[in-house]
Amino acid sequence: MALDAGKVIVGIPPLGATTASVSLTAAADIGLASIGEPMDLAFVDAEIVTAPTVTAAIVTIFRRITTGSDTGVVTVGTMTIPVGTAIGTTVRRTFNSRFNRGDQLRVAVTTTATAGAALLQCHFYPAGDSMSTFTGSELLVVTS
Repeated sequence: MALDAGKVIVGIPPLGATTASVSLTAAADIGLASIGEPMDLAFVDAEIVTAPTVTAAIVTIFRRITTGSDTGVVTVGTMTIPVGTAIGTTVRRTFNSRFNRGDQLRVAVTTTATAGAALLQCHFYPAGDSMSTFTGSELLVVTS
Protein backbone atom coordinates (compact mmCIF):
# COMPACT_ATOMS: atom_id res chain seq x y z
CA MET A 1 0.00 0.00 0.00
CA ALA A 2 1.37 3.42 -0.95
CA LEU A 3 2.06 6.00 1.74
CA ASP A 4 -0.56 8.30 0.26
CA ALA A 5 -3.24 5.60 0.56
CA GLY A 6 -4.01 6.34 4.20
CA LYS A 7 -3.77 8.35 7.33
CA VAL A 8 -0.32 8.78 8.88
CA ILE A 9 0.25 9.18 12.63
CA VAL A 10 3.60 10.49 13.81
CA GLY A 11 4.14 9.31 17.38
CA ILE A 12 6.30 11.32 19.79
CA PRO A 13 8.23 9.70 21.40
CA PRO A 14 8.63 7.11 18.66
CA LEU A 15 8.01 3.41 19.08
CA GLY A 16 11.02 1.76 20.62
CA ALA A 17 12.21 4.94 22.32
CA THR A 18 14.03 4.62 25.62
CA THR A 19 11.48 6.88 27.33
CA ALA A 20 7.75 6.31 27.58
CA SER A 21 6.85 10.00 27.20
CA VAL A 22 8.33 13.40 26.43
CA SER A 23 9.12 15.94 29.12
CA LEU A 24 7.28 19.26 29.11
CA THR A 25 9.87 20.76 31.47
CA ALA A 26 12.65 21.68 29.02
CA ALA A 27 12.49 23.97 26.00
CA ALA A 28 13.70 21.62 23.27
CA ASP A 29 12.79 19.78 20.09
CA ILE A 30 10.80 16.67 20.98
CA GLY A 31 10.04 15.27 17.53
CA LEU A 32 11.19 15.38 13.92
CA ALA A 33 9.75 13.53 10.92
CA SER A 34 10.33 13.79 7.18
CA ILE A 35 7.27 14.06 4.95
CA GLY A 36 7.42 11.75 1.93
CA GLU A 37 4.17 12.74 0.19
CA PRO A 38 1.95 15.84 0.32
CA MET A 39 -0.01 15.57 3.58
CA ASP A 40 -2.35 17.77 5.61
CA LEU A 41 -1.82 18.03 9.36
CA ALA A 42 -5.33 17.71 10.79
CA PHE A 43 -4.74 17.58 14.55
CA VAL A 44 -2.27 16.88 17.33
CA ASP A 45 -3.17 14.90 20.47
CA ALA A 46 -1.26 15.04 23.75
CA GLU A 47 -2.07 12.31 26.27
CA ILE A 48 -1.01 13.51 29.70
CA VAL A 49 1.36 11.18 31.59
CA THR A 50 2.40 13.66 34.31
CA ALA A 51 0.18 16.66 35.06
CA PRO A 52 1.76 20.05 34.22
CA THR A 53 2.38 22.28 37.25
CA VAL A 54 2.98 26.02 37.88
CA THR A 55 2.81 27.14 34.22
CA ALA A 56 1.03 25.75 31.18
CA ALA A 57 3.27 23.93 28.72
CA ILE A 58 3.18 25.14 25.13
CA VAL A 59 4.15 22.83 22.29
CA THR A 60 4.84 24.46 18.92
CA ILE A 61 4.46 22.71 15.57
CA PHE A 62 6.80 23.82 12.77
CA ARG A 63 7.08 22.99 9.06
CA ARG A 64 10.66 23.04 7.86
CA ILE A 65 10.98 23.54 4.12
CA THR A 66 14.57 22.28 4.24
CA THR A 67 15.31 19.18 6.31
CA GLY A 68 17.53 19.99 9.27
CA SER A 69 17.39 23.76 8.77
CA ASP A 70 15.23 26.46 10.33
CA THR A 71 15.88 28.82 7.41
CA GLY A 72 12.42 29.65 6.09
CA VAL A 73 10.71 27.57 8.80
CA VAL A 74 6.94 28.07 9.08
CA THR A 75 5.21 28.08 12.46
CA VAL A 76 2.08 25.96 11.97
CA GLY A 77 0.67 26.72 15.42
CA THR A 78 0.80 26.05 19.12
CA MET A 79 -0.86 23.69 21.54
CA THR A 80 -1.35 24.74 25.16
CA ILE A 81 -1.41 22.05 27.82
CA PRO A 82 -3.02 23.70 30.88
CA VAL A 83 -1.73 23.44 34.43
CA GLY A 84 -3.36 20.59 36.31
CA THR A 85 -4.55 18.66 33.26
CA ALA A 86 -5.32 15.23 34.72
CA ILE A 87 -3.20 12.18 33.93
CA GLY A 88 -4.86 10.18 31.15
CA THR A 89 -6.57 13.25 29.66
CA THR A 90 -6.06 13.86 25.94
CA VAL A 91 -5.65 17.47 24.87
CA ARG A 92 -6.39 18.00 21.15
CA ARG A 93 -5.54 20.94 18.89
CA THR A 94 -6.85 21.00 15.33
CA PHE A 95 -4.83 22.35 12.42
CA ASN A 96 -5.30 22.75 8.71
CA SER A 97 -1.78 22.86 7.37
CA ARG A 98 -0.29 21.40 4.19
CA PHE A 99 3.10 19.71 4.34
CA ASN A 100 4.76 19.12 0.97
CA ARG A 101 7.00 16.28 -0.15
CA GLY A 102 10.43 16.88 1.37
CA ASP A 103 9.19 19.08 4.23
CA GLN A 104 10.05 18.18 7.80
CA LEU A 105 7.73 18.21 10.79
CA ARG A 106 9.42 19.72 13.85
CA VAL A 107 7.70 19.62 17.25
CA ALA A 108 9.17 21.56 20.19
CA VAL A 109 8.31 22.49 23.75
CA THR A 110 8.56 26.30 23.62
CA THR A 111 7.08 27.21 27.05
CA THR A 112 7.86 24.85 29.89
CA ALA A 113 5.93 23.59 32.89
CA THR A 114 7.68 22.92 36.21
CA ALA A 115 6.55 19.29 35.96
CA GLY A 116 4.76 17.48 33.16
CA ALA A 117 5.06 14.80 30.51
CA ALA A 118 2.94 13.61 27.59
CA LEU A 119 2.68 11.27 24.62
CA LEU A 120 2.03 13.19 21.41
CA GLN A 121 0.51 12.09 18.11
CA CYS A 122 0.44 14.22 14.97
CA HIS A 123 -2.36 13.08 12.63
CA PHE A 124 -1.83 13.60 8.90
CA TYR A 125 -4.15 12.83 5.98
CA PRO A 126 -3.35 12.62 2.27
CA ALA A 127 -3.39 16.12 0.77
CA GLY A 128 -6.96 17.17 0.05
CA ASP A 129 -8.65 14.53 2.24
CA SER A 130 -10.27 15.41 5.54
CA MET A 131 -11.00 13.73 8.85
CA SER A 132 -14.72 13.63 8.10
CA THR A 133 -14.41 11.86 4.74
CA PHE A 134 -11.36 9.68 5.29
CA THR A 135 -11.94 5.94 5.61
CA GLY A 136 -8.54 4.49 4.64
CA SER A 137 -5.99 2.59 6.66
CA GLU A 138 -3.54 4.08 9.14
CA LEU A 139 0.25 3.98 9.20
CA LEU A 140 2.25 4.73 12.34
CA VAL A 141 5.51 6.46 11.46
CA VAL A 142 8.52 5.87 13.68
CA THR A 143 10.58 9.06 14.07
CA SER A 144 14.10 9.45 15.37
